[in-house]
Amino acid sequence: VDLFDNAMNNYRIRVRGKKWYWPLITNGFDAAMVNAWKIHCALVKYEKGMSRTTERCIVQKIELLDQLQFRIYVAESLLRMAIPSMSSSETLIPQSTAVRKSKDAALESFRKDKVGHGINKLEKPRRCQNCHKHSSYKCTKCDIPLHVLCFNQFHEI
Repeated sequence: VDLFDNAMNNYRIRVRGKKWYWPLITNGFDAAMVNAWKIHCALVKYEKGMSRTTERCIVQKIELLDQLQFRIYVAESLLRMAIPSMSSSETLIPQSTAVRKSKDAALESFRKDKVGHGINKLEKPRRCQNCHKHSSYKCTKCDIPLHVLCFNQFHEI
């Protein structure tokens, strides 16, 4: 227990915040990192202690890392996993933005046609597309929240 506490205190994550649960979360991360480092040390010592005559094949030669090097290695590995590999066919536009743009283009096609537009009451107020204040009404055809005063202005622009 003393060795574990000593290893925990060597590179403790120090976060000062207003939330009471942050020390618990960072303590959990620290404990997981120390345990993983201890397993790493035990694995390296086990691999070095094995004789060459055993049937076990060592695929990757592992070198012993100190705790700081191990933490850096884990952080870099997690960052490499988080960065998606971009191919030339992929775009940098998030999917929600692309969907929103196609929806906006469809809306523009019938927004100014002045046929079938009306005002309906909403169950819950939403933001007006024209003035961005809360509105309890929407256009029946466009299905967009609008104030009564903004209705004509939105469909004429």
